[in-house]
Amino acid sequence: MKISGIIGVIVITFIVIFIAAITFAHVESIREEQNQKKDQSIQGTITSIQQNSTIKLDKETVSFWTVTLTDRETSESTQYQMIFKGTYPPHQGLDLRFYYSKIMKDNSEYLLISQIEQVETS
Repeated sequence: MKISGIIGVIVITFIVIFIAAITFAHVESIREEQNQKKDQSIQGTITSIQQNSTIKLDKETVSFWTVTLTDRETSESTQYQMIFKGTYPPHQGLDLRFYYSKIMKDNSEYLLISQIEQVETS
């Protein structure tokens, strides 16, 4: 009778440790993903946005857009080729931050936009 109680305590302890390890791994992966998202972002005011053409991406044809962003402080403009997957292309004149991952396709660099945030203007 005493042995089955001890075995029960040991089994429950292992179950608790297992669940804690899975929870820790999941929380760490979320934290790491958020840190990467902060590193890969660009921001600016959209001064021009045009739909260009389509490319094959993961056996799917997607449209890419040429977006010109202007930095509010320096007034420098930079043009990017963006693919909006899971988001919608924004309107011209908005001050936004784009979170992206880079994709190389046919010797061209595209930014795969995963999230868009509006930047507070002061």
